[in-house]
This record gives sequence, C-alpha cells and structure tokens, in this order.
Amino acid sequence: MKRFQFGICEWCLPPIGPSVCRLAAEYGLEGVALDLGSVNDGLRLSDPRIREWYMEESRETGVTFCTLALNVLFSFDLLHRGSEAQEAEIRSIFAEAAKAAAAMGIPVIQVPNFPGNAITGDGHLEIMAERLRELCDLAGPGGITIGTENTLDAEGNRELLRLTGRENLRVYYDTENPAYSNSGNPRKS
Repeated sequence: MKRFQFGICEWCLPPIGPSVCRLAAEYGLEGVALDLGSVNDGLRLSDPRIREWYMEESRETGVTFCTLALNVLFSFDLLHRGSEAQEAEIRSIFAEAAKAAAAMGIPVIQVPNFPGNAITGDGHLEIMAERLRELCDLAGPGGITIGTENTLDAEGNRELLRLTGRENLRVYYDTENPAYSNSGNPRKS
C-alpha cells in the first residue's frame, strides 16, 4: 500500500455495498473505509459471500479497503459494563470484525468513541482500555491495527494508549473531532 491514499468512507456515499468501489474509482479515489454493518443487517461483512463480493469489486476497480469501521458500536454503551447478553454481543462484534478484516486484508479496525460513547468521565479510560485490549488481542495475530477515534486531547490519548498497553493500538485522528466535541484545538491536541 502507498504511504498516502485518497479515499472516502463508505457511509458518505449513496450506494452502500460493493458498488461503492466503482463510485469511488469514478471519483478518482484509491480507497474506501468500510463499515462492518449494523445489528439489524446481521453485521453484513461477517458473511463470507458479501465479503467476497466486496473483494471482487476491489480487484476489478483497484480500490483498496483501508479501514473497517465499527459504527455498530454507536448502538451500545461502551463506557459501562452491561448485562451478560450485551457484553457477549460486544465481544461477538469484536470477533467478527477481526475475522472480517483478516479475511479482506483490511489493515485497520476503527473504534469510534463519540457522541454517546465519548470518553469523558471517571472510569471511562479504564473501561475503554479493557475493551480495546480485547479487540487488539483478537486482531493482533492477523497483523491488524486498532485505531481509537475519540474526542480526547493529546494527553488523554497518551493515557489511553498507556492503559491499553498494546503495540497494535493507534490513535485514529480526525482534526474535526476536538473542534466538534469542544474538547480542544486540533492544532494543540
């Protein structure tokens, strides 16, 4: 993979599905960030047939998959322990994401932490570090990096990285997040 690619998030384009590769290629883009899917669609990329359909479109268009986003996590409270059933569902999502990313050769799994899951309160860093450790351990054998995308400032992200303590965890930094969440100035974060 080239050092820099120009791409787009799948969920920002009208066609959600494998045809996103063709539209991205028409726009002159080289990569697409995919979404694992929702609980309602059965985490669509956990289905090997759907994954193959995406990969076929990728091969035909030359558009690569740079990230697998876990937007499904917006449906869960990640900052507090839930019922056994909810915790099992989160672990299942992590396992499916690691499996899908490995099968599709996607190098990064993105974990979003906003707005309802913004790391802001007491104990939030510790519980997110536990969750991220679990996902890092699942994805690590496949050589997959976990990217935490959050509204923390630089010091908060350093502490999250330290608490997680995994080599395959990185900060997925979007300069809009600190401004959007009013947590700091992107130039100083």
